[in-house]
This record gives sequence, C-alpha cells and structure tokens, in this order.
Amino acid sequence: LQVIGAAGIKSEPVDQVSENLVKIERFIAEHYKESLSIEVMAGMLNLSESRFKSWFKHQFGVPPLEFILRKRIEEAKKILQSERCLNMSDIAYDLGFSSPQHFATMFKRYTFLSPKEYKASFLAVSHSPAL
Repeated sequence: LQVIGAAGIKSEPVDQVSENLVKIERFIAEHYKESLSIEVMAGMLNLSESRFKSWFKHQFGVPPLEFILRKRIEEAKKILQSERCLNMSDIAYDLGFSSPQHFATMFKRYTFLSPKEYKASFLAVSHSPAL
C-alpha cells in the first residue's frame, strides 16, 4: 500500500469494488435488452466514461458493450434451443438488436453459425437417436 500511495495511484477498498461489481452486473442483467449507454453506467458508479471503461475491462475482461452483446447472444442461444415458434425478427428485436440483420451478423460472429443454422443444428442433435 505504501508503494501504491507513493506512486499516487488511488486504490479502491475491496468492499467498494465488490459492491460496484454487483451493482453493475445486476443492472446489466436487468437491462441488457435495452440500449445501454456508457454514460449511464459510469454515472451509476460515479466514474468518468473513460475510467468506467477501463475499470470494467479490468474487472470483466472485455469492454462493457461487448459484455452486453455477449449476454444478448447467450440469451439468443437459449431462446433458439427452447422456443421453436419465434421467428428471427422477433428474437432480434426482443433482445435489443437494431435489426434482424445486425442480430444475425453478431450471432454468426460469436457462434460461427447463423441463428437459423444454430437452431437447425441444435434440433438435429436433440432429436437424433441415442447411440
């Protein structure tokens, strides 16, 4: 701590870091389908936008908007595995994507399959006879 103090680096108490992690993670879990701004999330923790982005990446390993995008893709995978009657447009808009095309592009970037290919491959695997 003396080295940190001498370097002029401010360290946050561990309790504050944990509280901020829980706070921001809960907020994202409740609002990931909405258009979330860095400004709003940074304000929740009383940080500047640049400091928030740096803190978030340090804590979660990815930038905040990528974290939210990954959350949306994981939710899309669950929907595609469980609900057979929703069309891709409904899924895209429900998860907060700006268009079905943007949804399909992002989904393929993270899964290497289009949403339709993912759904078809999941159905093929889940309906194949046991060996």
